[in-house]
Amino acid sequence: MERNPYFDNVKGILIFLVVFGHVIQKYIFHSLTYLYIPFVIIYTFHMPLFVFLSGYFSKDALKAQAKAFERFLLPYIVWSFVYFLVVTLTGWRNDFNFAIPWFAYWYFPSLFTLCVLLPTLLRIRFNMLILIFLMFAVGFYRDYTWQFSLSRTICFAPFFLLGYYCKEPTIEKIRRFRIPILFITIIAFTILLLLCFSDLVRNNIRSIERSLWMAEPYQASRVFGNRGLVYRGIILVSALIFGSFILGFAPKKKSILSMIGKNSIVILVFHGYFIQCLNDFFTFDPVSVPGVLLLILISLGITAFLSINLWNRAYLWLMKFLQNLIIKVKS
Repeated sequence: MERNPYFDNVKGILIFLVVFGHVIQKYIFHSLTYLYIPFVIIYTFHMPLFVFLSGYFSKDALKAQAKAFERFLLPYIVWSFVYFLVVTLTGWRNDFNFAIPWFAYWYFPSLFTLCVLLPTLLRIRFNMLILIFLMFAVGFYRDYTWQFSLSRTICFAPFFLLGYYCKEPTIEKIRRFRIPILFITIIAFTILLLLCFSDLVRNNIRSIERSLWMAEPYQASRVFGNRGLVYRGIILVSALIFGSFILGFAPKKKSILSMIGKNSIVILVFHGYFIQCLNDFFTFDPVSVPGVLLLILISLGITAFLSINLWNRAYLWLMKFLQNLIIKVKS
């Protein structure tokens, strides 16, 4: 089937935000920079919308369950092993743990789990309300939340299920109501911006950063009392608002974004190596305008380079080859 450039455009926007968020992450603690502001705003919605799209394309729940191993678990095993070889041979890092996903690799075990559980989730009454409750409640659970991305799986499950329930007419309705959505987005953006300029955010950016990952308990993020619940509430509301804005205003025609979105899996898998090298060997000025522009250009460069069709064809060939070696073909 011919690809829909609209969804590739959405993914192209999101995968650039993933790369840009990781590029600037090193600098958000600098006392004189405001790079923490785009970081905070991006992290409230970019991965929820990515997971939403995964749910949207899992309409056949049984097929999604059957294909979960080759789509998500096999890539996680393969690329985690590659990462293990890289860090072992280079002495780059010594904290490898197969059960704890490196960088953006958490996406694979989380989506594998959600696809496997999808037919069961659809049989549960009030499943969306239950998943939203668990999204907040899992923050109080202190054990094993990093292992195989358990906490993130639970926290992103409502967005996955929302994507599953979303139909094409709903997307078209969002695009028809772009003006009201724009108005609501401006209000939400203004509120977030004012919060980011406040001392509450400025003085607690380290705990907020960890809270935005939704990968660990509130206590590990040094978020106490009801603040962790508030942070996740902000993520939930912001993801719905900014996600609707992206869905409403993303172009429908084929463009450079379409190629980036089509090859987003390659960017997701390999951009971490580029950023790790940048962080280890280079430091940029996050305060000056040229320094910030350079970080943006680096993000665009990494995204554009990894979106070349050659890398995507090589990736798909390798994964297909490994699938044929491992998975039995029905007779």
